[in-house]
Amino acid sequence: MTTNPADDRADTPAADTEAANEAHDDADTQVAGAADNDDEHAGGMFPRKVVEKLRKQNASLRERAKTAEATVARLQRQAADKAIRAAGLKPAAVWAVAELGDVLDEQGGVDDEKLAEAVRRACTELGVQPPKPKPTPRPGVGALRSGTGGPHSDGRPSGFAAAFAPQNRQ
Repeated sequence: MTTNPADDRADTPAADTEAANEAHDDADTQVAGAADNDDEHAGGMFPRKVVEKLRKQNASLRERAKTAEATVARLQRQAADKAIRAAGLKPAAVWAVAELGDVLDEQGGVDDEKLAEAVRRACTELGVQPPKPKPTPRPGVGALRSGTGGPHSDGRPSGFAAAFAPQNRQ
């Protein structure tokens, strides 16, 4: 009859913890050795530390992927909003009748034709119209002029300083 070295130890919590750690280390060594030596078992067990490390790495990569997807969606939305404002509408009007995916092309960029269709739909369904373009102002027509814009016909300087300068008496 063989004796187990763990049986010789006293029944203390520290001894139990040591025995559990040794058993765990032995199991890790056996599993790791089996995985290294046995190429036939592709679905072999990995050491707990390796599995935990891979799980943490996987969780980290998933979080990074979610962050990247959110960033891409935000940038796509900003590009679409800019194009909608350039069309003369508020982005909320277009997003009321269309989704972001409705205005994107296969590569994820804003498709001008799809965006124009969404703008047309917003105009017809919601009854909103883009503002009419303002006519370009022509100088001197329709604008109020104070009379200080040009020089006087008799050669006197015009402007604020000339109004309060001493007059030349001849």
